[in-house]
Amino acid sequence: MALVAVIVVIGIAVVMLGGGSLLSANLSAQDIAGYAQNAGWSGTDLEAAVAIALAESGGNPSAVGDQALAPTNGPSIGLWQINTAKHKDFTADQLTDPQTNAQAAYMVWRQAGGSFQPWTTWTNGAWYAHKADADAGIAALNAGSGDQSA
Repeated sequence: MALVAVIVVIGIAVVMLGGGSLLSANLSAQDIAGYAQNAGWSGTDLEAAVAIALAESGGNPSAVGDQALAPTNGPSIGLWQINTAKHKDFTADQLTDPQTNAQAAYMVWRQAGGSFQPWTTWTNGAWYAHKADADAGIAALNAGSGDQSA
């Protein structure tokens, strides 16, 4: 038992020293739906928001994209790939927190007039490949809360 505890502690230390994060594991569509709903999305906008997060980051809250564009036009961080050059209200570290990232994404969406146009995965249609997973995640979230509306 002590050997297992030592291995776990060493594993955590390696992840942390390697610059990793304990949140680097991908989140489920249900988890993402919870963060998105808490940020303010509902109905079909919730469905699209979850699908976009899955398309943008694969559900990885520590995902970093657009690195080649940094520092002028990137990078983009987290579940919804919030661009740090365009949205300076949040630091890269803050954006790896799933709820903070969801709140930032909701702010971007509202500033766009309630539109998902700022996300390339919306405009190129890549989000749609994740729609069924988003629907299932929302259904599971609603089943857990007793809410049957989508």
